[in-house]
Amino acid sequence: MAGLEDVERALRALLRAADRVSLREPTVQDVLAGELNGRARVRVGSFLEADVLAGDLCIEVKVNRRPYEGFLQAALIKRRLGLRLACVVHVVDELREEQLELIRECVALTGVPCVVLELSSGRILREGEQVRGKVTPSGGSEARMGTVGAASSPAEAPERAQHPSG
Repeated sequence: MAGLEDVERALRALLRAADRVSLREPTVQDVLAGELNGRARVRVGSFLEADVLAGDLCIEVKVNRRPYEGFLQAALIKRRLGLRLACVVHVVDELREEQLELIRECVALTGVPCVVLELSSGRILREGEQVRGKVTPSGGSEARMGTVGAASSPAEAPERAQHPSG
């Protein structure tokens, strides 16, 4: 069973590979799926797509996007598929306090935890903890990472997802 710790581990692998790979959403999805023995870009019905499905975990991936994106989609996919856990992964060049505040609000509103990888510092932040099927605010747990790869190399502009509805 994959959990948030496994997502953090997969993001560390992504950070180590950051100097060799493009940090666009499809690449991040592929790395996470590979690290978690899951699948990337899985259709869920006619209108939804899970960025990563790994066992009973779905992950929505956002690279340099608005901090509130991905939460509702992750919650819908979790509910539709009856999964144990859904989370959002935000990969950002630099995390500002206002972004973190919005992420915390989204976690509180949706019950979907978020893991943030800040490329400029190599920090991984986790908001929301999975406790017996419910998410509680974590107060901003942080795992400080050592210097690995080219953590300060700029990420490419994010790709816009194509929605089947147009």
